[in-house]
Amino acid sequence: MSKLENDDGEDLKVVRVSGSVARNIQQARTAKGWTQKELGMRISEKAAVIGQYESGRAIPNNFVIQKMERALGTRLRGGPAVGGGGGGRRRGRR
Repeated sequence: MSKLENDDGEDLKVVRVSGSVARNIQQARTAKGWTQKELGMRISEKAAVIGQYESGRAIPNNFVIQKMERALGTRLRGGPAVGGGGGGRRRGRR
């Protein structure tokens, strides 16, 4: 996290993408054989945005992460990620 100060001198923290999410994005992308540019094109984002997420410098945007999850076909946060087993039963209708 980076620190900033507001007008009152209070410390503010800027949340960045976690290291595990950054790794999951990179692993899922390379498993598909895609470049950052290819993933960016598939989700209508620039390659630089993908690079920021993979390096952990991006400020998380749920919409962008959801687009990546859909394109890559895997969950990138919370729970099993790329090749993460997760062989449990799904709840809901059958």
